[in-house]
Amino acid sequence: MPKSIQALCYWPLGSEEGSAHTLLALQKYGFLTLSSLLLIKDKKDFNIAINISQASPTDILTINKKDYNLSKRESNILDYLIKGSSTKEIANDLFLSPYTVQDHLKSIFLKTGVSTRKELVFKLFTRYTIS
Repeated sequence: MPKSIQALCYWPLGSEEGSAHTLLALQKYGFLTLSSLLLIKDKKDFNIAINISQASPTDILTINKKDYNLSKRESNILDYLIKGSSTKEIANDLFLSPYTVQDHLKSIFLKTGVSTRKELVFKLFTRYTIS
């Protein structure tokens, strides 16, 4: 069994939720989502279910949000940005001023090391590509 799947099997044992979720990049073939769930645990015996599936764009985005330590508000704004919303549209939907949205965008750019919206989207969805 590959080391990544072995690690995923043991991860839920130390987790309060009893589950683990990670993303695996496959060269030229996109991404896989690996999930494990602790089914039964007692002192000597346990069962773990493993699910391997093609990763969705949402999975990729969720992992990136965690990796870049985006705040809840930054994550909300990023969701709108991915959909192609303008600063004004984001501000109206979230009941913020456009200046506040711009401040959050600057913070997202700083955390991700980019300077434009296009760079951000490109980086978020190509970051895990194996070259």
